[in-house]
Amino acid sequence: MINLLSHIWRHFGKNIQWSILWIFHSKFNVGTSIIIPNTEGKILLGKHVFSAQKTPWRLIGGYINKSENIFAGAKREAKEELGIDIEIDRVLLIRSGFAYRVEITVVAKSIPTETIFKLDKKELDSVEWFDVDFEPVDTLEYHKHILDLYKKNTNGQVEVVNV
Repeated sequence: MINLLSHIWRHFGKNIQWSILWIFHSKFNVGTSIIIPNTEGKILLGKHVFSAQKTPWRLIGGYINKSENIFAGAKREAKEELGIDIEIDRVLLIRSGFAYRVEITVVAKSIPTETIFKLDKKELDSVEWFDVDFEPVDTLEYHKHILDLYKKNTNGQVEVVNV
């Protein structure tokens, strides 16, 4: 029976195989959070306009578009929200297992402290630099966890969390 199914599967074209897989597998959104440090070692947080919880301070980020790679998506989000170009240094964290979403946290290369931002006011009220050891009380709890991980992660190893 397995041989027959395997034979039938191989005779479908790639488009049909892909369609069948698409129908029978879970769908996920892919998001990115970006840690943007400055040359003084501080981290940029944004006060987000839309916040389901009463925690408006968050890392910059958003959803990756279809057919977009993670790094291009993170760069696009920084450009859209802050009006700046960034370079990605590394991946810090991959988190999965919640609400049909996979989130990849990347660390950008340091940017000058005096960088001028052109904020997308539909998404951000303001941005501020914060010491890595201090973030506002009303920071999204999960992003506090990411910042804690960033402080401890000096070897550049990618962390994987499955909630």
